[in-house]
Amino acid sequence: MLLKKEKTDIIELDIKDDLVYDVVRLSNYFGGVNILYKGYADIVTNGKKVYMIQNRGSSKRCGGIGDILAGLTGLYSVWGNNST
Repeated sequence: MLLKKEKTDIIELDIKDDLVYDVVRLSNYFGGVNILYKGYADIVTNGKKVYMIQNRGSSKRCGGIGDILAGLTGLYSVWGNNST
């Protein structure tokens, strides 16, 4: 269920929505960690709020984009935890 429609391609969803139920449940199981779920529509959640990103990317992408995203996400997580 759509909570609010913005002018951007980022939409906040209800955490009880069937589309995101499993991702929210997984986040809560691990103590409210942030999860970035890549798919047809990307889902970002911390177990309390859920956002769906519907921005369409290029139809021609090089291989390894997901690997780069995972590496950068891990790097920024470490930097964020080490900052004062």
